[in-house]
Amino acid sequence: MPPQYALGVHLVLLDSAGVRAELEADTALALPELGQTWFRGAVRVRFYRDGAAVGDLVADSARIDERGGIMAAFGRVLARSYLQERRLETTELFWDQRRREYFSPAAVRIVTPTEVVEGTGFQASQDLRSYRIENVRGRRQ
Repeated sequence: MPPQYALGVHLVLLDSAGVRAELEADTALALPELGQTWFRGAVRVRFYRDGAAVGDLVADSARIDERGGIMAAFGRVLARSYLQERRLETTELFWDQRRREYFSPAAVRIVTPTEVVEGTGFQASQDLRSYRIENVRGRRQ
């Protein structure tokens, strides 16, 4: 199949329990032969659990690998957990749709109401409740 291009994209990711996530982007380019879809310009993903929004992710661009179930976000990336009141900032973030986990080899910064933690290399639950940062440095607020 040839590449497919779309403007004003709104995707809904579903599983047997309902809506898992919603993705909005200015443009999308689907590359069926590679099993990938690229998104550009104001990419925003909202995550849901039991029908309620629990967090979001904003990035300059993103790519979904349909074969592996991994979304990669690039540029200025900001992920938030509404319930945990945590914010994650980085330049490269991966989201495993099946495991509902984030990971990144890049420098990351997590801001909570009580601390700021920075490091390089990161793995976390999608709700940012639990996370592991390598090469840690941080401070209490």
